[in-house]
Amino acid sequence: MYSVGKSFKKGSSYSCYRGDSLRRTKIGFCDVRIDPRKKMQTAESVPVRYDNFQWTHPVNPYREEEEEDQLPKDPRQWTRDHVVQWLNYVTEQHGLPKISPSRFLMNGKALCLMTPGMFLTRVPLGGKLLYKDFQLRLCAALYSVK
Repeated sequence: MYSVGKSFKKGSSYSCYRGDSLRRTKIGFCDVRIDPRKKMQTAESVPVRYDNFQWTHPVNPYREEEEEDQLPKDPRQWTRDHVVQWLNYVTEQHGLPKISPSRFLMNGKALCLMTPGMFLTRVPLGGKLLYKDFQLRLCAALYSVK
């Protein structure tokens, strides 16, 4: 059985140890001691237990057109109200914490000028996702065949 030794000093990391091991091997970020006398188990040989397993219904990001947002397809045409509607739609779709509309008091053209860092400054948890969603919408509008 593996045991984890935690050390909270600056520059230290977690360590995983297996029983009374004789040799230490670093695997990724985990320092593992391996007993050369024991045969290593592969993923196929490890029994899998399914007790206490619960299926959940995932949020479907690909909704039907009727359920999708009612925003203009070109983000450059968005008003402040459209930006607030987009924020609410993306946070609901991806399960992000609610974002205060006061963080984005701007229209779509101003959003086009924002960098990923500016999104992260305004929304530390989810800013990168907002930036990517906006850029995908902008690229779809710019490069769509009319």
